[in-house]
This record gives sequence, C-alpha cells and structure tokens, in this order.
Amino acid sequence: MKTAHRLALVLFLIVFAMSALSVGAAAIIPQDPAEEEYPTEGELGNGFSWKIEDGTLVISGTGDMPEGSFPWNRNHGSYLSWTTLSNSISEIRIESGVSSISDAAFGDLNNLSQVSLPDGLTSIGHAAFANCHQLPAITLPDSLTHIGQSAFAQCDRLEQIVIPAGVTEILPNTFTNCSSLSRVELSPRTTTIGQDAFEECRSLAQIHLPASLTTIDNRAFAGCTKLADILLPDGLTVLGDEAFRNCTSLTTMDLPPLLRSVGYATF
Repeated sequence: MKTAHRLALVLFLIVFAMSALSVGAAAIIPQDPAEEEYPTEGELGNGFSWKIEDGTLVISGTGDMPEGSFPWNRNHGSYLSWTTLSNSISEIRIESGVSSISDAAFGDLNNLSQVSLPDGLTSIGHAAFANCHQLPAITLPDSLTHIGQSAFAQCDRLEQIVIPAGVTEILPNTFTNCSSLSRVELSPRTTTIGQDAFEECRSLAQIHLPASLTTIDNRAFAGCTKLADILLPDGLTVLGDEAFRNCTSLTTMDLPPLLRSVGYATF
C-alpha cells in the first residue's frame, strides 16, 4: 500500500514538473512578428503624419520630412523601421506640401512597386529608396534639385529614369547595381557623374552625356556590359579611375580636347 502511495506521489510530481516547464517555455517563446499587430497610422514629428491604407503608405506634412522618420509603436514603446511593415506596403504616396524626403526613408521595402512624388519636392535623401527590389519606375518632379547618394542603389527592377533639369550632379552610388536600368536621360545641366553612380547597370546600352559635363568620376560606368555607344562631350576635363572598366561592349571612344586627367585602368 505504501509502495502504491509512493508511486502515485512520484507520478504527481513528474506531471507537476512537466506542466511548470511547459508554462515557462511558453512564456519565453517570442511572438511571431507576422502575428503581431502593428499600428497603421501615426505621427513622425514636425507636424508630419503617416498612414497605411490598402497597401499604400501616405506621408503628409509641410516642409522637410524629419530625419529618422520612423513610426512609433505604442505597443512596445519604441520606433519601428518601415521594413517591419514592408509586407503591408506596395505603394508610397508623398502628399503635396512635402519638400524633401529624409535619408534612408524608404529603403529595403521589398514589395514597393509604385511611388508618387508631389510637385514642389526639391530633395531626395541619401539611400531614400535603396534596395527597393520591386520598383520598376519612378517619375521625378521637375522641381527636384537634389538626389542623394545611393538614393536608388540596387533597385534592380528599375528600368528607366529621367533626371529633372535642376539636378546638376549625379552623386556617388546613386544608381549602383540597377541591373535592369536601360534608359537614362540626364539633366542638360549635369556637370558631374559621381563615383560608382551607374556601376553594374548591366542593361544600360547607351546614354547621352550633356555638353555641360566636366567630370566622370571613378567607376562611374564600370561593369555596364551592354554600353556600346557613348560620346564624351568636348568640355569633359576629368575621367576617373576605372570609369569604363569592364564595359565589354564598348569598342571605341574619342577623347575630348580639354581632357586633362585620365585615371588608372579607365577602360
């Protein structure tokens, strides 16, 4: 009889211990981010607000979009990155009144396929749309005067871009690894194409360089394997290191008379 009581007690203790372990394990297992509820609207500071409606992220405000503009998650008392909400965002609409987009504002949104920018926008920040791999096209407003470094880097479905007349410099890495980019129309006032600006744009077959251009920086067109037709303007003075390296379809090029600096392994 005593033996039976001991066995019953042992079994009870084992079951109790297993139950406690199960509860403890459940308490420490983190919640699946896919199941967590995130806000769909909020404030960004400086009078700016955001909301997501049917897959469209709408940014509203007046003036310059504040740096580090990420939504506040009240559930956790911390900021979210837009990438946390990327599965919910297929379109971005910047509303009238916004004059600049902050650095890294919308990078890494893998489902982003459409962007609407307002007239009156003057600046797109560094890496603002970098790594938006599903973005096939974007129309830049005529009011634009500045496109930051790496603004569209690795947007590998981007097929064409028209640079507004007010943008006079293509800064470093602006379109690096845009492997589908086949048509580029530069501003007629462009003076500089920066380092790695169009590096590895492997679909780019031709580009017209305006008479205003004076500098093509290091690796600006390196790895543009389809680039076969390019005319250097007479006013060009600087051709950087590896500027056209691995442009395997480029067979001939006439050097302009004012060229005073040709870098290492330019071709």
